[in-house]
Amino acid sequence: MSKKKKIIHIYIEGNIAKSPSEKIVCDNKNYRIKFHFSEEWEEEYAKTAIFAFNENLTDEPFTGDEIDIPSVSDATMLLVGVCAGDLRTTTPAVVECLPSARGIKGAPPDPQPNLYDRLMELINGLQIEKGKPTDKVPLMDGEASVGASEEYARGDHVHPTDISRASAKDLEAVGKKVESHALTISEHERKIAANSENYSETLRIAKEAKATAEGISGNVNTAYGLADSALKVALEVKEECELYHDEVKALLEVDDETLNELQEVVDYIKSNKSLIDEITIKKVNVADIVDNLNSTATNKPLSANMGRALKESLTEEVARAKAAEGSTVTALTEEVARAKAAEKTNADNLNAHITEYEEKALKGYTVSDRKTYERETLNGIKIYDSGTDYND
Repeated sequence: MSKKKKIIHIYIEGNIAKSPSEKIVCDNKNYRIKFHFSEEWEEEYAKTAIFAFNENLTDEPFTGDEIDIPSVSDATMLLVGVCAGDLRTTTPAVVECLPSARGIKGAPPDPQPNLYDRLMELINGLQIEKGKPTDKVPLMDGEASVGASEEYARGDHVHPTDISRASAKDLEAVGKKVESHALTISEHERKIAANSENYSETLRIAKEAKATAEGISGNVNTAYGLADSALKVALEVKEECELYHDEVKALLEVDDETLNELQEVVDYIKSNKSLIDEITIKKVNVADIVDNLNSTATNKPLSANMGRALKESLTEEVARAKAAEGSTVTALTEEVARAKAAEKTNADNLNAHITEYEEKALKGYTVSDRKTYERETLNGIKIYDSGTDYND
């Protein structure tokens, strides 16, 4: 049983080491230092403790934060410091040393024979119970435990084999099978990747064509049609490739017939290459689309956004024109009504003058008087009084 040692506390803050009134007794080995390091010392794993008393200097490497104090003799103080790394060190902390009985009278002589004999007699008289070998079969591997039995196993004991677990030989056989299947899977995946390369390129081109078509305003329907046709072809190819992929994934079931089907898929992709090329040639670059109404270019399309702006502007102009047209029609209608009223008034006046003339003619007006009367009447000037007689 190890003896419990007294702990001497030393506090290290940065590079300053302090011991709060700690004391030890010389000529003892039952002291142990516990260092309390500040945060900057946490990164230092290996450290060295330095002990100095009188003219003695001792370096003791350690890890953690505890180390035993070497025996100190004939000293009144012990200086303790720490260093680590390249280079970190502390000031020495002072630990007061009290004299021991050995220090006062020197080293004690060897025990007298009678004392020695009495000690041996006392030791021999102690009844120490010894263990005995067990007759039980050794335990199989299980949950770890310190155990409680005082019986021990013989030197030639053998533990039973745990047959519920795979042996090294079984694991080796399983490893070989796994490696074989991994190689088979890797080969089939390589074939799938090689035969799917054309599909991936076709799908990429189709997606680019559709993305370009979405930005076209003038020829958007045609572009969408071409993009959708290309995507349709690509998706059909994808479906056929996925069917073939699922078949290949079944290990060790690949045969010549399946490979022939894959060749047919590749041939189908190649036969539609002209359609894909046509899409890429006729596409409109997004950079060429004009998104304003100030451009004078004659060979560039307007964006859908500008088409919307034009439609909104045209709708507003039509609405204003209709409103203006309604106002004009109303004004013309009113003017026509006024003209008709004036016309009726003039007609009524003319009829009245004609009647008046006829009455005066009966009274003997000359031809000259009649013409003058008609001229002035038509001009809106009335010079004759119907009650006056103008006979010559």
